[in-house]
Amino acid sequence: MPPVTPSPAAHPAVVRPRAYADAVVTGTEPGGRVGVVTLVHGSRELLALQHRSLVAQSRRPDHYAVVAMDDRGIMAAEVDGLRRDVLHLRSADGRLPLAAAINVGVDYLLVRGCEVLVSLDPRCVAGPDLVAAYSDALAADPWRLWTGPVVERCLVPGGTGVGDQSARADGGAAPGWPAPGERAHLEDAESITTWSFAVSARAWKRTGGFCEEYRGEGSAVTDFVRRAGLCGSGLGAVGSALTHRQVAPSPVTPVDHRDDVERNARIFHRRWGHWPPHGLAEAERVAWPRSADS
Repeated sequence: MPPVTPSPAAHPAVVRPRAYADAVVTGTEPGGRVGVVTLVHGSRELLALQHRSLVAQSRRPDHYAVVAMDDRGIMAAEVDGLRRDVLHLRSADGRLPLAAAINVGVDYLLVRGCEVLVSLDPRCVAGPDLVAAYSDALAADPWRLWTGPVVERCLVPGGTGVGDQSARADGGAAPGWPAPGERAHLEDAESITTWSFAVSARAWKRTGGFCEEYRGEGSAVTDFVRRAGLCGSGLGAVGSALTHRQVAPSPVTPVDHRDDVERNARIFHRRWGHWPPHGLAEAERVAWPRSADS
């Protein structure tokens, strides 16, 4: 039997225990102030590399928000004029509150007037034009969810994570992605991942953010993209929004998230009437590293 896809009338409600302030995005237009949010648990060296890559942007973000989950050691800092603000969030049951954390971070950016919202995984070093490329894409099509190519790059311990580490050596397109300077529409909802994506404040408001029933890894992004699609938001790829997934400069121990992935898959099934596309196989893809500096 083919999977059941809910109609817009059967749109599952987003669960957000904290009140959502509609007023913070009233009257905003895409192409304006840009905010970057990242969620962190340990991996402080990797966060420092990401911070420096944002300093080196051709168009710097106006705000950089870091949501630290169960990690009081992550502190606010300023690098060459770009400040990162840190919001601390505790888990209630030992599962990282990833969905709640991105909502907290985005709400923080919305209150500060950001119209372009960029989410980066803490292991990602931003290519030099990532912020500008996402901003331009949302100015052209503010209702679309945009994502960019992620290329694995081994970084040298003690390196900056920017410069030649932030651009493809051949200057060409990442495999399967639009060339730098080009954009394309996407059909596959799984193309949007937590590594790197951007959304306008208006589109975020219309979807209501991430459903906080999901705790720990798995299914929350797929749920968000599915609801955004039912609200009229398509998907798109931005060739110049390149990020490099960092291979940690210090030893890491993968954390087993299979219990979380299974639990969240069951929540997804209850909400949508079918299993998420990758099911438990997603556990291997979303392993969250814990570095030696945690």
